[in-house]
Amino acid sequence: MFKIKIRDKLLEELLLFTGKSFSYIFNTPPTSKVNKFIKNLSWSFTGSLIITLVMLVVHVVGGRFIGPEEYGKYSLLVSIATFLVLPIILGFPTAIQFYVAKNAKKKKQIISSAYAIIFVQGIFWISFYFLLKERIIDFLKLDAHLMTASLLFVVVFGMYQTTSATLQGLLEINRTTLFQGVSYSLLLLTFVYLLFFKKNLSYSSVYLPVILAYLLFSLLVIISIRKYFFVFSYGWIKILFQFSFYVILSRVFFVVITNLDKLMIQYFLSLKFVGIYQAYITSSQSINLFLGPFLAVYFPTVSKVKNKVLILEKINRIAIPVFVFAFVFLFLTALVLLNLYGQQYIVLLDLVFLFSLAGGIYVVNGLYSFLISSQGIKGVKLISACLFFSMIINFAGNIIFIPRWGLYGAIVATILSYAFLLVFNIFIGKKILKTEGLLKSH
Repeated sequence: MFKIKIRDKLLEELLLFTGKSFSYIFNTPPTSKVNKFIKNLSWSFTGSLIITLVMLVVHVVGGRFIGPEEYGKYSLLVSIATFLVLPIILGFPTAIQFYVAKNAKKKKQIISSAYAIIFVQGIFWISFYFLLKERIIDFLKLDAHLMTASLLFVVVFGMYQTTSATLQGLLEINRTTLFQGVSYSLLLLTFVYLLFFKKNLSYSSVYLPVILAYLLFSLLVIISIRKYFFVFSYGWIKILFQFSFYVILSRVFFVVITNLDKLMIQYFLSLKFVGIYQAYITSSQSINLFLGPFLAVYFPTVSKVKNKVLILEKINRIAIPVFVFAFVFLFLTALVLLNLYGQQYIVLLDLVFLFSLAGGIYVVNGLYSFLISSQGIKGVKLISACLFFSMIINFAGNIIFIPRWGLYGAIVATILSYAFLLVFNIFIGKKILKTEGLLKSH
């Protein structure tokens, strides 16, 4: 009883602090809707804290003990799986988030229809990948066991993304946090067990705990939302496919931007450099402690809002402070985390600077991109078009810069593509939205 009172008191203080911060930043007192947003955000932050801390421990400690080459194998198989999962889930996770949040009365039809499509597509594409397994191995120059591990990751990662998006669309953030706590506790325990009791450490020492955690989380969500199944709707299947088509374009372009560099590094350099590059990526992802929970609540919430004018004005107000905070936070935390990886991972200040710069731009991009996407199909089309050109810049940059500058070339290509995306979001996206009558002329 005493522990429950302490927990409730801490939550109350956190909500009060967040409300005051909102008033200070936006120069306006929080409304009842804003208070609900803040409450969901607080729960989401708790879940993100668990995920970020556990994953940092697993990546940093795992990367230190298994070495850059084995760590590079893990990074590479995840990148391959990220590509291969796209035809299975398409843009349905985002579609579920968007339409469930906007159509509360139709959530059974939406969820049932989406899950049925993903299930059928999953069977087809996994079978297809196994038939072409040898050709994929030859094309990517992979070990057979690494390809098998990638395919298993495809299945579990697809389940995890879909079930996470479902709870976020339902705005059941507290349940999401609970399931994350349970599944990531299993991840940490499995990792510790393998670290201390397995003699020959390899990429599987990081891979296996992640697989188990994703699987457990997905099963917990599926059990909790079982009441939403088996209410199919042809009309909603058609709507979901339309929305998903444009989302999948965005996802394909974004996956290329965020994963092509590792494939290129493996091609031009070696797996060891993939591992070192992944260490820099992981060390510069600590900002997800704040960005992840915010976007998880932000997108379904703004999707409900008809007039986005005030939201855009508030984003414009905080964009520069957010960038500065993200850059400084990433630079300092990256220095600490990279040193924890060990002497096998070289710490270069100018490379840390570039990764922190990329991270700061990425955070601000998230605020604008999700707002534009919340407009529906029109917004998603805009983001898809922008990501396409951003992907071209990234692709060309990787081919040109990596052979010349190595890891520096990869992150420079990423920065250029992110910068283009930011310019589009701030200027071109805003202008197009004005022509649609979604913004008032001042």
